[in-house]
Amino acid sequence: MITRQSVKSAILDNVERLRKWNCYKFYSRQFKKYCYMHGMASSLVEGEEEYVRKWSVFTPRVERWSYRLFSRYMGPDADIIPEDIGHTWIEDTLNPRRYRDYYSDKNAFDDLSREETMPVTVFRRVGISRAKADTALTSLVYNICRFCQIVKYHGDWLVSCGG
Repeated sequence: MITRQSVKSAILDNVERLRKWNCYKFYSRQFKKYCYMHGMASSLVEGEEEYVRKWSVFTPRVERWSYRLFSRYMGPDADIIPEDIGHTWIEDTLNPRRYRDYYSDKNAFDDLSREETMPVTVFRRVGISRAKADTALTSLVYNICRFCQIVKYHGDWLVSCGG
């Protein structure tokens, strides 16, 4: 018997499967382009088979191009996380979808934790094209106030970048 819940579950499963496939294709194309930009051949590199064996527990299609690029600089290491698996499996586990929008706002960290447990925030940046006017203004005011505090109490933190 087909129920409303079973239809919803089937749709969500297919949407999730499609999201993971699109992520795999995106990173495959991106790292393939980077490898060709660096003059790297498309042949197997040392340790790639072990890498694929290790990460194939998550998905039957392990994105290999990121390994080829990163292993060039890090050496053959099967612990290099494939970008698509990191994005669709590991980040999804560490940052559940239900809280994702809230935690993706980096300006919320000061609200979530006590001040003494947080690193010093010197300046904040909000993508102005996506931010509402009041959010952008709040961020600007925060940065101005923070800069005034730094100048007043920690002038030695300021470094000249001029020539």
